[in-house]
Amino acid sequence: AHLIIKPKASSLSRSSLSEDDLMSLVSIDSVLLKNAQGETINIDIEQPEQKQKIPSKTELLQSFPNPAKDGLWIPFKLAKDANVSLTIYNILGQRVRTIAIGQRKPGSYTQTKQGSAIFWDQKNNKGQKVSSGLYFYELKAGDFRKTKSLVVQ
Repeated sequence: AHLIIKPKASSLSRSSLSEDDLMSLVSIDSVLLKNAQGETINIDIEQPEQKQKIPSKTELLQSFPNPAKDGLWIPFKLAKDANVSLTIYNILGQRVRTIAIGQRKPGSYTQTKQGSAIFWDQKNNKGQKVSSGLYFYELKAGDFRKTKSLVVQ
């Protein structure tokens, strides 16, 4: 048996949140009930997994901040499972850094946190800070390849 709790529509009338947004803020782990004999029954409630929208196509998005001073984030979206890597090139087309991300599931990797958008600390493969200038970054995800540019200050 499942217990579903939803707010009444009238309770949302003064809120800028949708019912789905409001429900995502509510978390109930268990409910205590009393039966006809007065005994307390504890019912644990399983939380459904949050369903993430799967993008319709794989995309490489613009890095931010751009221009960058102390590192930058490179967001992307995957339409299907893929082995992901990012390669940074200098203006001469020389490989500066390769970041192997590994296997990722479909989804939007756009948040600035571990396990989401790719963070580049502006260092080369030897761990040295790169000089100011124009760089190119290429995302490889399965058969997908896309290159964009960024500026390091």
